[in-house]
Amino acid sequence: MGPEVVTLQVRLTVDGHRSPWFEASRSDGWAWAGAGLELTGPHRLALDAEFRVEDRASDAAGHELAIDRTPR
Repeated sequence: MGPEVVTLQVRLTVDGHRSPWFEASRSDGWAWAGAGLELTGPHRLALDAEFRVEDRASDAAGHELAIDRTPR
């Protein structure tokens, strides 16, 4: 995570249902976040559900930044 990153957020998407954005904690160049999405009733999670983790980062001016997802 570069020094220009001011905010990093994560959310979950399951079959088109999205959680709110959750703010990541940061320390010494690392970031981590927890996110949850409660699905009840007819929206219970099926084994074949489409599940995605989405993230976004922005700088001090609020501009979205590219995230380097290269395995380390």
